[in-house]
Parts: sequence; C-alpha cells; structure tokens
Amino acid sequence: MEERDEIESLKSRILKLREDFKQYRERVKKNEERCKEGTKHEFIKKLLDTLDALDRVGDFEADGCKVVEKTSENIRKNMEMIREELLNSFGIECIAPTPGSKFDDIKHTAIELIEKSDLEDDVIIKVVRKGYSLNDKVIRPAEVVISKGGYHKPEVASKGTLQKILELIFKKKMRELELRELKLVEKELKLKKDFDEVDEDIKKNDDKKSELDRREKELGGYAEEIMQGFMAKEEELDAREKELENKAVGIEEEGKKMSAMAYELEVKRKGMESKSYEINAKIAELSELMKTESGLRRSIEELRNEIGGLGDRKIELNEYFKEIEENIKNNDLRKEELEKNIKSLEEKTEELGVREKTISERVSALEKKRIDLIADIALKKRK
Repeated sequence: MEERDEIESLKSRILKLREDFKQYRERVKKNEERCKEGTKHEFIKKLLDTLDALDRVGDFEADGCKVVEKTSENIRKNMEMIREELLNSFGIECIAPTPGSKFDDIKHTAIELIEKSDLEDDVIIKVVRKGYSLNDKVIRPAEVVISKGGYHKPEVASKGTLQKILELIFKKKMRELELRELKLVEKELKLKKDFDEVDEDIKKNDDKKSELDRREKELGGYAEEIMQGFMAKEEELDAREKELENKAVGIEEEGKKMSAMAYELEVKRKGMESKSYEINAKIAELSELMKTESGLRRSIEELRNEIGGLGDRKIELNEYFKEIEENIKNNDLRKEELEKNIKSLEEKTEELGVREKTISERVSALEKKRIDLIADIALKKRK
C-alpha cells in the first residue's frame, strides 16, 4: 500500500510539473510579445515628429514662381512617397477625418469649439493635425475643430402641455451641452503643452520670415541702385540730345544726321529699358529660388538629423533583441533540464510499476498458499 501511494504521489508530481512548465512557457511568450509591442509603440511615438515634419515640407507654397512651383511639386511628391513608405513599413494607419464627419472622442481630440447654427453638435469643421493608430490602437488622436449646433426655437402651437415638454427637453439639452463644454475645457487644459510647442514653431517661423524680409530688402536696394544708374544714364542721354539739337539749329544737314542719331539712341534706350525689366524679373526669380533653396536645405538637414537619431535607436533595439534572444536560449537550456528530470521520473515510475506487479504476484501466491493451508487444517480436523 505504501508503494502504491508513493507511485500515485509521483504521478501527481509529474502532472503538476508538466502543467507548471506549460504555464511558464506561456508567461515567457506573453512577456516577450508585450515587451516587443511596448518598444515598438515608444519608437513610433518618436517617429510621429518626423511624419509631422514631412507634412510641413509637403505644405510648402511656391508663391507664384513657375520654376519654384515645379521644384516644390517634385519635392512634395518625394516627401509623400517617403511618408507612405514609413507608414506602410511599421503598419501605421493615418487618422485624417474629412470635414463634415461626426466627432469620435476615441480617435479625435477637439481643440476648438465653434458655434454653427447650420450644423449639428460634434461635427468636424477642420483638421488641425493628423492622428495615427497601430493595430487598431490609437497612438495619437487627430486634433480637430468641431461645431456647437445652434438652438432653433420651435414654432409655438399652444401654451399647454406641449410647451412644457419642449421646455423640459430644451433644459435637458442645455445641461448636456454644459457637460460637453466642461469636458472640452478639460481636454483644452490637457492640450496646453501642445499649444506651447505650436507657439515655439510659430516663433521659429517668424524668425525665418524676418530673415527673408531682410534678404528681400537687400535685393530691393540692389534693384533700386540699378534703376538709379539707369535713370542717370537716361538723363545724360537727354542732355546730349538737347545739346545736339542746339548745335543743329544753323546746319540743316547736320541737324538731319543728328536727328537720325537721336532716333537710333532712342531705339537703343528702349531696348535697354526692356533689358532692364528682364534683368529685374530674373533678379526677383533668383531671389525666390534662393529663398526656396535655403528652406529646403534646412528641411533636408533636419531630416538627416532625425534619420541619424533613428539609426541610433535601431542599433539600441538590435542590442535589446539580442539580449532577449540570449534569455530565450537560457530558457531553452532550463527546458531541456526539466525534460530530463521528467524523463527520469517516468523511468522511476515504470520501475515502481514493475515492482508493484511483482509484489502483487507474490501476494496472490501467498493468498493461495494460505487458502490451501486452511483447507488442509479443515480436513485434518474432520478426520
């Protein structure tokens, strides 16, 4: 009986070890998946700044210059391709609701509330900043401007029960609107930090605008100097023309010649004027190109710095994944050791089963011998 109890105890221990080992493997797998998912989410949150920068580069306007417009369009297409490749490579989905759609407090964040009597409550009017999601989980909600529907007074049919019901409905709606306004105020307080960041960007843009204005003034001064020089030459030509006319009073033939020369000079002057206009147009176009090139160079430098930072982050992640792989290898070694222990316990269980069978056979033989002895004793007593 003791050996049988020991066998049952060993069997239960084996089953418990198998169950514990199975649960351990599941926990390790879940922890690895959770760790990878968390790392991926943190990395993508940092990537959103790069996506916003690409959107800002794509929104650049060329201010009417055809050459700059063509260059800007090519750059905009390239930035859009880079943006789409980044989204597709990480499985990120863009949240960009269309104006007129309904507000969703899970995917959208309202940063401004505008009263619109011709719209219902919570209708999106404008998208300020796009949002993003990963695996149906919102990483950053889209920032939108929504409407606050106007109240239209119903036609008064009578001052009876219907009027009272309408007044109760109106009060209830007003309370709901007040609650919504409180929620929006709370969200606005949470978004204060984002507004500060926007203010910093605006200040930076103002500095860039001041620099562009200074460059424009310098080019304007240069063009004015050219015009003044041209005016001085024009005045000089007019003076010479008058002098020639005074000398040609008494000499008819000489006057005709001088008139012909004056006509030629006038034609040349007009040609110089047209050339001067062309030069000014070229200077203005060159100025716009220089402004665009400066902005693009700064944008490219910012993108290079951000891509460098992403490369460093990728190296850190590779080292982290290598550490995880080493932990998995160590877990595999522990798994092999546990499997060896289980195999040893199974062999011991089989050995105990054989011993149990042998003991059972010996007990059966002894029981038979006891019965034979009882029968012999009974026969002797009868005799």
